[in-house]
Amino acid sequence: MIAGLSIYYILMDFYIFAFAGWIYECTFVFLRDRKFVNRGFLLGPVLPLYGFGAVLVYVLLRPFSEIASLLYIMGMVIATVIEYITSWLLEVAFHAKWWDYSKEPYNFQGRIALIPSLFWGILSLLMFDVLQPAASFIMGNIPEDSGRILLGIFLLLTVADVTYTVITTFNFRKQLENLYEFRKELEYLLQEIKGISMRDILNSTTKELVEKVSAMGLTEGKELLKHAPRLRSHRLLEAFPTMKIITKNRSAVEVKELLLNLKQKAVNVRKKGENGEHNI
Repeated sequence: MIAGLSIYYILMDFYIFAFAGWIYECTFVFLRDRKFVNRGFLLGPVLPLYGFGAVLVYVLLRPFSEIASLLYIMGMVIATVIEYITSWLLEVAFHAKWWDYSKEPYNFQGRIALIPSLFWGILSLLMFDVLQPAASFIMGNIPEDSGRILLGIFLLLTVADVTYTVITTFNFRKQLENLYEFRKELEYLLQEIKGISMRDILNSTTKELVEKVSAMGLTEGKELLKHAPRLRSHRLLEAFPTMKIITKNRSAVEVKELLLNLKQKAVNVRKKGENGEHNI
């Protein structure tokens, strides 16, 4: 028992809210961008940040559930602290900033910001009047024996998902490092590109660069681009479009900017080929 709640109840609560958070995030992005994006860090349909936040708010703030103002402030603080710690841990583990609130007003280190924090406060108010009663209703309609079996399956799938995601994310991080180093070997062409979607950027791979250069007969450029690294995972970039990698000199490089520069280089190579130039 934890604060008068069984481990079974807490774990079921976690998964219900982690799934509900995933539904909310995916729906929000779909309505905004008119396309489905798996917004989770994990491959499965769960957002642990929402699960942890909901459980902690409910467990810690039950004694204050009748005091709306205190519930709002404390809920906002708890969820904001969780968001900050999560951002920091992901950066330490993978040397990348997964989301960035730097453009939001009253942000702190780009990890947290006022508007999202106010939103967490609203969710804390809804937790006790709407969300938790709905979660309890769902749990009440699942026989406990069946629920324990489901929890066992969920936990096994989560362990497998976390293991797979961590391995692929480290590989993804290595690919981004290679792309960054590769970009430094190319000319840096600073030109703003507008009207290009993230999918268009991701579809312009270094393989395309090699094919273009080969077709032009640019010997020097072809030799360089033969060894260009390739980005093999796009899901995480779609889920976290403001992701930044932390380079060896501790500077933060936006992944979208990195890919834009590589795409622009492809345009530059094509122009040079059309002009009959044989160097890059």
